[in-house]
Amino acid sequence: MNESTTFRYRSFWLTLPLVLTMLLGACGGSASPSSAPAAPSSAAASAKPAASAAPASAKPAASTQASAKPAASGAASAKPAASGAASGAAKPAASGSAAAKPAASIKVGYASPQANSMPFWVASETGLWQKNGLNAESILVEGSPKTVAALLGGDIQFALVGSAASVTSNLNGADLELIATAAPGLSFRIYAKPGINSVADLKGKGIAISTIGTDPDFALRLILPKYNVNYSDIKVVQFPSGGDPSRLAGIQAGQADAAVLSPGSFGVAEKEFGLHQVLDLAKENLQYEQATIAVSRKWATSHTDEMNGFLKTFSQSIANIQANKDATLPVLKKYLKTDSDQIVNEAYEGNNVLKVKGLPYVSEPGVQSVIDLLAESEPKAKGHKASEYVDNSWLKKLEDSGFKA
Repeated sequence: MNESTTFRYRSFWLTLPLVLTMLLGACGGSASPSSAPAAPSSAAASAKPAASAAPASAKPAASTQASAKPAASGAASAKPAASGAASGAAKPAASGSAAAKPAASIKVGYASPQANSMPFWVASETGLWQKNGLNAESILVEGSPKTVAALLGGDIQFALVGSAASVTSNLNGADLELIATAAPGLSFRIYAKPGINSVADLKGKGIAISTIGTDPDFALRLILPKYNVNYSDIKVVQFPSGGDPSRLAGIQAGQADAAVLSPGSFGVAEKEFGLHQVLDLAKENLQYEQATIAVSRKWATSHTDEMNGFLKTFSQSIANIQANKDATLPVLKKYLKTDSDQIVNEAYEGNNVLKVKGLPYVSEPGVQSVIDLLAESEPKAKGHKASEYVDNSWLKKLEDSGFKA
């Protein structure tokens, strides 16, 4: 290699780096410094090809992006929608759930197939139970003591019974409260065979009742002394089941001479059994609670909705009965199982439910009469007051809230 060639060779290698530097500068800088910002710029660059990759669909894609804004605003509105579900929608849902809340199921028991049970029957026939959020089943349990036993056993939740049975049960350890009246006073009449014309004539005679310690029995204990006849002067004949028909049959069979009967049986006693009236206890204006609603105090405190629903229904049913005799009579025919106009008219007109004024508050003096009668033969009853058993606070709260039957 000559000197000229050697010179040119060396000059090439000496100038190569400079040429390369100039070429790189013309391309936008060196690889290493530009690599960091290249990512976003290449992403943006790739976005453009992506957009141009489908030129025909680019406009729809743009419109999709345009619709994406509403979608985004929809997403933005989704938050209100979500909050709407939690607030606006939730409120209707809440009220809807309140309106659609399943009706509570209760069982109400009554002690005798007599017209005292009219409020239960009318409530069932007119839909009042459902109106007040209840599914109610009415059950006949023969006799007040058995009905109270069913109440204590949890077979029923409300019992329409003679007040005496409830008070007696409490004296023996139960914890019942009387929350409403179905029959203030006494509506019984005493009917007897021919030859027994006065209360005094009942001395030594057999008088048919349900069982000792029930309202017909206490009616005798209350009224006889007023006519100078002692309770011990008569013979009590018990017919625990069957109501008035069984007592009338007992007289016909010679098992008794007279009977304590309820409205609905008076005409039957006269026309079919040849008996006559000795005394109408309704005219005696005695302080008494013949039939009341009893409930377990413990159950009541944990079932406020059922308590309020029951008392609203019971009160409205009584108001219905008082205001709509013509509509009530067919109900009586159905449940008393009779086609007799005379029987149902008598059952209606003679029933003390017609004496209820306003809401059916329990009379404490009436219950006190029951306690005092019990005390004559039951030492446990001495010193007890009606206020221990009567609880009118449920009705009072309803009245104070504006409820009217």
